[in-house]
Amino acid sequence: MNRTYLDTSLVVASLVHEPGTTAAHRLLRQEAATAWLISSWVETELASALAMQGRRQAISRAERDEAWKRFEELREARLQVVAVEMADFAVAARLCLDEATPLRAGDALHIALCLR
Repeated sequence: MNRTYLDTSLVVASLVHEPGTTAAHRLLRQEAATAWLISSWVETELASALAMQGRRQAISRAERDEAWKRFEELREARLQVVAVEMADFAVAARLCLDEATPLRAGDALHIALCLR
């Protein structure tokens, strides 16, 4: 079975209106027949992103709460959650130390999970 890993930026864009929303919706429609995977880290990053958008007043509290509710429903109905393992952090650290890649920690952790 084909699988598609959804990182936090794609999940955020699919839940709240922002510049990447159209592209996120297009990708999810294209990948509708595949299993959708997220890491357990996505939940924490998503909460942080929604809270930050709320603090910047990019979204209202009601929009934040609705996005979180839709995420919980999507997680229950459609998403397969992959647990982050200790080894994933080590791989992510090595990716961050690679000077050829300008990765931040969260992105490196997503990539480490995909590599596993």
